[in-house]
Amino acid sequence: MSAAARFHPALGRPFFAARGEGSRLWDVDGREYIDLHMSFGAALLGHGHPAIRRAVQQALDLGILCAFELEFQAEVARKISEMVPCAEQVRFTGSGTETTWHAVRTARAYTGRFKLVKFEGHFHGFSDVLGYSSWPPLAQAGPPGAPAKIPESAGMPPEDADEVIVLPWNDADALARTLVARGREIAAVIMEPINYNSGGIMPLPGYLQAVRELTAKHGVVLIFDEILSGFRTGGTIHRREGDRRSGRDRPPDHADRLALGRGRPSRSLGPGLGRARAPRIAAAPADRSRSRRESSPRPEVAQLRSAVAVWLPCT
Repeated sequence: MSAAARFHPALGRPFFAARGEGSRLWDVDGREYIDLHMSFGAALLGHGHPAIRRAVQQALDLGILCAFELEFQAEVARKISEMVPCAEQVRFTGSGTETTWHAVRTARAYTGRFKLVKFEGHFHGFSDVLGYSSWPPLAQAGPPGAPAKIPESAGMPPEDADEVIVLPWNDADALARTLVARGREIAAVIMEPINYNSGGIMPLPGYLQAVRELTAKHGVVLIFDEILSGFRTGGTIHRREGDRRSGRDRPPDHADRLALGRGRPSRSLGPGLGRARAPRIAAAPADRSRSRRESSPRPEVAQLRSAVAVWLPCT
């Protein structure tokens, strides 16, 4: 609980949970709460669900298998591909920061461009590449229509800011003007399709559809960071059968998501640059890069077993 954002003014310290059961939490002082947070969606079935406990125990019986390929990866990846239109291929990662980092690198390699568009109030992890204007101080934020580019902390190289363009969200005209002026430099547009990090702001009707059409027109990769919205919004934001009037069924090129473990946190990257070219691009130019890619951290077998236990019977 080291994040300053978790400081609870009423307690004078962060909220420390002691245990959870079903829909309820108990803190270290013995107080009982209804858990509406649910581990950012990863614990939608509640704490200690019998199916999850069985899956975790089965995983422990297999051993703590880290840095190996597992049959459960293929099972969960296949299910994700069936449920998420853009996830033609799936890669598992160990954190949200790592997931968005992979998405950005793949987009840059795919397009041969390096600049990125992100939106004020959207958070995409702690990498230097995207750490701008997630929660800028109001006095420094700039006008709503032209937000200032504010680094999230000290220690970020000043030259990294040159590769990031910060725009107001829900403003299709602002994005259109930027892409007309600088589209040939821009590798990707990344956003939270539901802006949870600013309090759960929904996209305006037609906004996501406009963004999808604009990025496609300019050859820019569109990344939906659904690490918070993911599988807790009644299906994916870009599901096959969606609200076509609002444009919420518009698939991006990448989808990053967190709430996969169903009781254990897990993340994945679903590249849909299609064209089966994206994973090969991410591995280029040398064979040793491929080796690093294949030995990168994976979710524990318990996380994958949890997802298999819940999803596969529902197929």
